[in-house]
Amino acid sequence: MLPDAADLSPHHDACYVCGPGNPAATGLSLRSAGGGIIGEVVLDVRHQGVPGLAHGGAIAALMDEVSGSLLIAAGLRFVTAQLDVTYVAPVAIGRPLVLRAWLAGSAGRKHTAKAELREGGLLLAEATGLFLTVSPDHFIAAGASSGGSSVFGADHPTGQATGSR
Repeated sequence: MLPDAADLSPHHDACYVCGPGNPAATGLSLRSAGGGIIGEVVLDVRHQGVPGLAHGGAIAALMDEVSGSLLIAAGLRFVTAQLDVTYVAPVAIGRPLVLRAWLAGSAGRKHTAKAELREGGLLLAEATGLFLTVSPDHFIAAGASSGGSSVFGADHPTGQATGSR
C-alpha cells in the first residue's frame, strides 16, 4: 500500500498536532513503514494534564493524526467519524514515544484504522478509528482554500487527492 521509509511532511503548517508553524504542536514526525505509518514524538509541558503526565486529549489527537496520516498517504480525503481510544498506562512527558497505525479494513467510503502508542516495548494506548471519504467540497464549504493542498483534493481535476501529506 505505502512505500517503506518514505518520510511524510505535515499536511499544512498550522496543523494542531504536526504543523511546524503551530507553537502548540507536538513535533510528531511520521514515515511509512511495513505498509503502515510509524510516528515518533516526545511530548512536553504543553501537552500535559496533571504535572508530568500527558493529557488524554493529547494522546487522542496523536492517535487521530497517525491514523489519518495513513489515509492521506494512501491518497484518500476523509473525515474522522469515530475514534475509540483505550488508555492502557500513563504517558509520561519528556520520553520518546512511538506510534504505529495500519489499515484494518475498507468498505466503500468507510475505512477502519488501528493505532497504538508505545514507550519502548510498553503499550500505553491503542485506538480504532472510523474514517469516511469525502469530496473536496466538504472542506471548501467549511472555509478551506481551494488550492495548494492535496489533502483537500484541489490539485486534481477528479477531486482525488494526490501525493503525500
